[in-house]
Amino acid sequence: MLSEMQVMYELERMVGRPIPPASIIHWRSFGFEANAGRIIKLAIYNQGITQIPETIGQLKKLQELYLGHNKLTHLPESLGNLYQLRTLTLEHNELTSVPDNLGQLQKLHTLDLSANQLKSLPIAFYTMKSLRMIDLGGNQNLRIPLLVERWLVGIRQKGGTIFR
Repeated sequence: MLSEMQVMYELERMVGRPIPPASIIHWRSFGFEANAGRIIKLAIYNQGITQIPETIGQLKKLQELYLGHNKLTHLPESLGNLYQLRTLTLEHNELTSVPDNLGQLQKLHTLDLSANQLKSLPIAFYTMKSLRMIDLGGNQNLRIPLLVERWLVGIRQKGGTIFR
């Protein structure tokens, strides 16, 4: 098992420069925040990266992950292991699909998949009970399975926000 520091070094190699600590992390930032030596927030905004390493799943305390405005074409399965994740933004990438096991992210509150090239959503999404905001806009060829469509209706009925 890799340490969080090793995962960060691997990410820095992909980005091509150090990822700095930052006091404020949000969807348009570049940096990370740690608490008690564990990475809790990570933002790699507009850095031109094409992939995220499978080792990202080692960041077990990660609560917020911002990867918008890059060139990601696929996501590692290990994202489904980030059980503390509450916010995941992947807007403006080149994703055609997302891993089924993202449905395991039971604490996920906000998910932004807008402006990608998604063709469908995993049926497993309906198991995400905490989700309150999902943005699917700008995915021209997106087909949503009936079970997931019902789940989206349920989110809206509970006061959640859905952008399409």
